[in-house]
Parts: sequence; C-alpha cells; structure tokens
Amino acid sequence: MSDDRTEQSGSPLPAYDPDAYREERARIGLHQSQAIESRNLVYRALAAAGIGHEQADAIVSQVQAGAVAGAHTCISESTAPHGADARFEDGWHEGVRDVARQLLHIADTTATANRGIAASHGRYALIGQPETLVILERMETVPFLLRGTWESEEEDVFLDDLEFAWGPRIRLSCR
Repeated sequence: MSDDRTEQSGSPLPAYDPDAYREERARIGLHQSQAIESRNLVYRALAAAGIGHEQADAIVSQVQAGAVAGAHTCISESTAPHGADARFEDGWHEGVRDVARQLLHIADTTATANRGIAASHGRYALIGQPETLVILERMETVPFLLRGTWESEEEDVFLDDLEFAWGPRIRLSCR
C-alpha cells in the first residue's frame, strides 16, 4: 500500500507512528498506576470512616462505572469531521455506536462487580503494573525461587492473586 492514502475528504490519513503509540501506552500505564494508588487511598479512607468492605466495594464500583459512563458520553456525542462524505459519516456513526455499546457494557459490569477488593487491600494491584511481566516470567520459569523470595519481601496475597489470574503451569498457592 502506498503512503499517499487519503480520507474521503481528500486529506492524507495520518501514518502509524510507533513512538506515538508507545507514548500513549506509557500515559495509559501512568493513569492506571495512579488509579490503583487512588483507589487504595479511597479504601483506606472509607475504612477509617467506618465503612465496611462490601459497602466500600460497592461505592468504588459505582465511581469506576461513572468514569466509564463519562467516556461513553464523550464518545456518543462525537461527530464525523465537518464536510465528510455521507458514506464516511455513516461508517463513523456506526463505529461510534459500537464503541458506545461496548463502553455501556463495561459500565454495567463494573457497577455490579463488587469484586471484594476492599477485603484484601487492593489485592489485584499488580495487574497493569509494568513489573508484572517480570513477575509472570519468574512465575513460569522459577516458581519456587519466586515464592521463597516473595514471602520474605511482600504480602502473599498479591502473588497469590496474580498466580490465580495468570494460571501458571505450577501453582504454589493454596487456591
């Protein structure tokens, strides 16, 4: 395919830029890390205020669903570029509806998840962290060494839950 691809309007399509994509991934990773830290802070504040684990999970699930609902609204209200061909507009709107349906599904499932995170102090905090790739590699290649080193440094629940989610060949936890 030549590099002179154009949109329906006649202007050139932007080329794929791996550096820009890496930057986007880094920014998303930062937002995910900050969200985990903030969620844990909210759980600690709710616990200090006397809010029980189940109610805290419900509150946080509702806040997270609200954030997804906000993204849904932004996507749903977007429009095709001004002056776009009617066929392009039809495709645009169909794509927007597909994304909006997916976001609605995510919001619905998030709102009702009540995952039990508050009972374990953010037990899935490792998911989405860059260092998790190294931990998973160690879990697959040297699970006994990882477990022995881990037990002297970190809470077992983090590794247990990561092991449960990953499903390695050798399970060392009791789950």
